[in-house]
Amino acid sequence: MGNLEVEAAEFIPILSGRRHLPRQLTRKLAASEMPHGEVNLPIRQSVPAAPAGLPAKGKDQTEAEVENMPEEPEKTRREFLEEAVRQDPHNTFARYGLALELANTEPDAAWTHFEYLLLNHPEYSATYAQAGAFLTKQGRIDEARRILATGVEVTGRQRKRHAQTELQAALDDLGNQ
Repeated sequence: MGNLEVEAAEFIPILSGRRHLPRQLTRKLAASEMPHGEVNLPIRQSVPAAPAGLPAKGKDQTEAEVENMPEEPEKTRREFLEEAVRQDPHNTFARYGLALELANTEPDAAWTHFEYLLLNHPEYSATYAQAGAFLTKQGRIDEARRILATGVEVTGRQRKRHAQTELQAALDDLGNQ
């Protein structure tokens, strides 16, 4: 993998934990904080020019060549989430997002993901409200009540009062149906 030298006008990291600052300001700060005004900052810092396997824009590559490089088509949100779940089936956030993404177009597939979260990650409290709303929309009112009631208990144990209040309100609304 090639390296690209960062020129003086670029930003450099400061080892003391500060965010990236312009080099001139970095030298000034370092001089004021270092004993006896010593400054031990690198003049240049090497950074990767491009990910492995991809050509880097460098001195031998023109702007036109860079612009004419074929672009990889962007993934849809669904494709991105499906890939994330394939790579890590226990990724609760990706699975939850995928369930929401599928809820309106593929309800059976959406429920599979909600159910997985409810069974395998019962502490993931966000699932209860969305699964309850999903089931309500599907006309599965008794199941929605059961899920929402469980969510009220879980969020109570977690001391998530706001979430508990929201789940209780959704459960109370189902009492009228």
